Amino acid sequence: MFIDYVTIQLIAAASGLLFAGIYILKFDGGKTNSSWIYGFWMTGFILLVTGLEMIFTWPLPGSYNIIFGEPSVWFGILLIFIGLAVRNGSDLLPLTILSSAGGLINIVISIDVLIYSMTQSPIIAFGGFITSGLGALMAPLGLKSKSIRWIIFILLVLSALAFAVTGYGAYYQHASDFAHYLPPTIKGK
Repeated sequence: MFIDYVTIQLIAAASGLLFAGIYILKFDGGKTNSSWIYGFWMTGFILLVTGLEMIFTWPLPGSYNIIFGEPSVWFGILLIFIGLAVRNGSDLLPLTILSSAGGLINIVISIDVLIYSMTQSPIIAFGGFITSGLGALMAPLGLKSKSIRWIIFILLVLSALAFAVTGYGAYYQHASDFAHYLPPTIKGK
């Protein structure tokens, strides 16, 4: 039996997506609110640390490490740097361009999830990856257009909902799956 922490990754991703969606909707071109940095940093740190551990150690079966680990690293470091940019009042355009590159990753992953019928609910996972991918892809355009920011907001909220449903469902499933798990250090006693 393996132990995984994809649950906290999914909830951190859902939180980060919701947080980014609300921020982009409130974005006013030049004005920044530095109190937002902590939410970007918190969710970004969780995603970066768990994503790095996942891509280096492969605790999940097969390509699940790729579809959950690699986007977590990309999105995690992006959120951390968005927090830094907001704190410093920097131009967000370079980070939105990098957001687009990460969006393409999620679009490709969404297709993989459907083709290979990955996760317990491939349609929900597909929805989470495709909507986050499209929202991230549109990020540079959202800097100049309030109507595009609304579209991005809707996409990111839909993605956050999909990942939250998957994540909270995984908490329930994992509690059942691991109810009687004993780590190797206790098994021998």
